[in-house]
Amino acid sequence: MNATSRVVVITGAFGVLARRWPAPSAAQGAQLALLDVSPQSPSAVRAELGTAPLVFGGVDLTDLEATRRAMAVTAMRYGGIDVLVNVAGGFAGNGSRTAIPTPGTSSTP
Repeated sequence: MNATSRVVVITGAFGVLARRWPAPSAAQGAQLALLDVSPQSPSAVRAELGTAPLVFGGVDLTDLEATRRAMAVTAMRYGGIDVLVNVAGGFAGNGSRTAIPTPGTSSTP
């Protein structure tokens, strides 16, 4: 996808997985809005992207009004939203893994 002139919102933007999206998108000309539940963006985000993107820390996506406010500010600043990269969510596990059997094989050892 060519991101030129597109407005891209990235949720969970301060996490390890989502931090791979902003720089390539910005390099293609996308306008960015970065949202995360963490109150402050890591210094690495600002060091890499500067002050160009909108950065919303402390946005809990389960809070409908907070989410609406962040999206409304983004849409007002950039004239709309074209792409949502939704990486927000809990990726912490309990350490166990469940094997998913390959079709045609037994699920028991």
